[in-house]
Amino acid sequence: MLPEVDLNKVMLKNIRRSINPGGHVAIVMPSLESFFYSGWRLIEWCNRQNEEVDMSDLSGFKGTKMDLIQGIVRIDGVKTKHYLETELTVLFTEAGFTDVVIHKVEYDWTSEFSSPPKWMKEPYPWDWLIEAKSVRA
Repeated sequence: MLPEVDLNKVMLKNIRRSINPGGHVAIVMPSLESFFYSGWRLIEWCNRQNEEVDMSDLSGFKGTKMDLIQGIVRIDGVKTKHYLETELTVLFTEAGFTDVVIHKVEYDWTSEFSSPPKWMKEPYPWDWLIEAKSVRA
């Protein structure tokens, strides 16, 4: 998603307009909860090895407080909007969707770390899969 939150709202409304009333969408969006969870697991990993946390490994957290509060983080240096589950419910409803259902799409830890330790198991990092129905014209 774009780092410009308002443009993402416009995109959702345009998606809804392009779907016939009663039509459904399935969209995958980055999870802010998972982003923070992965950072927490990285710190835990360093602590278990009695190593200091390499702050370059937490480069996604570099940004203004306003960016972090809005879920705008850096992935490989690129600002990317991540969403809270409750935020997605509000956004899809405001865009004219109903029957909004949100699921986790889990990924292996190798999606976050090149060589994760064997003890790092469930819960895994995830994105949000949003299923919704268009009812407004």
